[in-house]
Amino acid sequence: DPNYVATFALDSNVIQVLDIRIPSRAVAVLRGHLEAVNSIAWGPVSSSNLCSGGDDGRVLVFDLSTSKKGKFHEPVLSYAGETPVEKICWSERAWEWITAVSEESVHLLRL
Repeated sequence: DPNYVATFALDSNVIQVLDIRIPSRAVAVLRGHLEAVNSIAWGPVSSSNLCSGGDDGRVLVFDLSTSKKGKFHEPVLSYAGETPVEKICWSERAWEWITAVSEESVHLLRL
C-alpha cells in the first residue's frame, strides 16, 4: 500500500507501520527483535511483506496481510546470526533473496 510507511525509533526493538493519511496511530506494531532495530525493507513483490535486521543479529520477515489492523505482529520467518545486522536489502529482481550486512560479513538469505 503506497500509503503505508514503516519506522522505528533509535535504540528501539519495535517497528511501527503508519498510514500517512492518519499518522497519529500505528496501523501495525511489529515485535520480535530482542535488541534495537537497525534496518527495514519492504518486500519487492508484496506490499504486505517487511523485513528487518537488528543488534540481536536477527533478520525477521513480517507479513502484514495475515493479521488485523492495530494488532501486534509476530514474524513469519526468522534468521539468527551471531553479530548485529547493520543493513537489510531485499532483492528487487530475485525477490526470494535477502542480503543482511553485519560488521565483518555479508549473509545471503533465501526465503
